[in-house]
Amino acid sequence: VPKLITFGETMVQYNATYNGPFMENGKYILDAAGAESNFAINLSKINHDLETVWISRLGNDDAGKFILEHLKDKTKISVKIEPKDFTGISYLNHINENTHVKKYIRKNSAASKIDFSDIKPQIMSADAIHLTGITPALSSKCYETIFEALEYSNHSNIPIILDINYREPLWSPSAAKQTY
Repeated sequence: VPKLITFGETMVQYNATYNGPFMENGKYILDAAGAESNFAINLSKINHDLETVWISRLGNDDAGKFILEHLKDKTKISVKIEPKDFTGISYLNHINENTHVKKYIRKNSAASKIDFSDIKPQIMSADAIHLTGITPALSSKCYETIFEALEYSNHSNIPIILDINYREPLWSPSAAKQTY
């Protein structure tokens, strides 16, 4: 069975059930939000003859436990649990029909510490790797890890799928342009 791996941050997302700005006592629907895990899940839905693996780090907290439960049976999961770190959180509010606002709590999250050692056991048997432009913007460690994965993939002739997926709140256009 061919194997595709991807790595990056999946956060718990609180989706507001009301229109308007964030309210402490507002009602939310809990979900998981992550470009890389979404890619792995959706690709496995349309290609049952492909093994997809999502690689990350999560905090040993309720958010991390929710993500593991949410993703299980949807894609293979290779996650390191970090007892001293937290899982990223996203708040999504709809101001009106056409405007939404996202608030992130993700700086220094467990996923911002993803290291090539987290990826190496999976990349060694991968047939393809999916990367996004989100992961290198999370931290200098993630930036370094992306390039280690690219180097390994190039050296091993593993095809690379790149989704730029630019997120302006994470880094400037000029920093992203230099990376891409």
